Amino acid sequence: MIIYCVLWIPTAFHKRLVPTSGLHEKEVDISDIENKPHKVKVKLDEKENVVITSVDDKHNVILTLIESSSNGLFLYEYEINGEKNPLVGEEVQYAIYHIVKEFYHVHEHHDPEEDAHLTPYCSKKKPQIRTQNNEALIHYLKNYQEKFSAYLHQLRFAYEGLKVTKQSPKNAFFVSTKSYKEIIRLCTKARGEELYYNSLNKSKYNTLCKAGQQVCISENVSEKRENGVNESDLSKIAFNIENTLENIKLIESKILHDYNFESSKISVNIAWLALSVGIILGLISIVLGAIPFFKTDKTLPKFNEQKVEIEQIIANQSIFDKKVDTLTYKIKAIENGSDNNGQKGVNNRAPVPTEAPH
Repeated sequence: MIIYCVLWIPTAFHKRLVPTSGLHEKEVDISDIENKPHKVKVKLDEKENVVITSVDDKHNVILTLIESSSNGLFLYEYEINGEKNPLVGEEVQYAIYHIVKEFYHVHEHHDPEEDAHLTPYCSKKKPQIRTQNNEALIHYLKNYQEKFSAYLHQLRFAYEGLKVTKQSPKNAFFVSTKSYKEIIRLCTKARGEELYYNSLNKSKYNTLCKAGQQVCISENVSEKRENGVNESDLSKIAFNIENTLENIKLIESKILHDYNFESSKISVNIAWLALSVGIILGLISIVLGAIPFFKTDKTLPKFNEQKVEIEQIIANQSIFDKKVDTLTYKIKAIENGSDNNGQKGVNNRAPVPTEAPH
């Protein structure tokens, strides 16, 4: 039995996607049973067919590429026998789809796990991916309705949590900052996903899944479509997606306004806190510096004794200096007296007799 599978590779541009550079072969566990892994190898061959092989090489399935469209839809076909195939059945495992996306797509605007809401489209009837409003295109547009709704739910939860933490003074700054970053991260992801969504929504193949689309049913065309969705339902899907995106943008605007306002108040509070800490540290420094001058009662007597000893030394030095001055004066007086006495003795001596005349 032939099964057709359409895998959408997220793209932000309408152009033919080519495989990324590098090795196009990976191993993945496709088991849904805990502690019972079922690992398979997924490989992209030179014709861009997807070759799925069990690690024991007992089973092998090839997803043969038939065609692709510029909006990222890839149509494959594969064959399954009457017996149950352990690799693929009438649906392709999400884990295999995820690996195929990585062969073409780099997760630039979101994390790899954010693709969880995108599921493969499989059918026993061959889809026409190059026709308007084809079943595969509508399938992935509906996926994005669920994907954006999940983002909005997370954002609302995070925003309510932020408002609660703002009311609690304990760790409010740090908790609010963490919540704010998480909200901005989610908003960035949602805006990035919107780029990928637009490649489907604004594709020339989508004319019905648009918000505000006027539903005009021809008399020769039944309102009920083959994929189980009528035109009015498609318009509702588009409206829900666009309204969800507007809600996400509104939350982003509110959080930016509220957080910036709170940040200014927090900055002032931090400035006052820094000033207070500076004053306290200054007072502590003054107190510590004054401690040597304000000793306890046990050290005060010792300080007084040292002061008396110093004063006594100064007094003794003064007495010694006076004694030295007195002795010096006396020595000089004695020296002066000796000189005067010697000069007087010379003047009183009798004249030396001279020789008598003959």
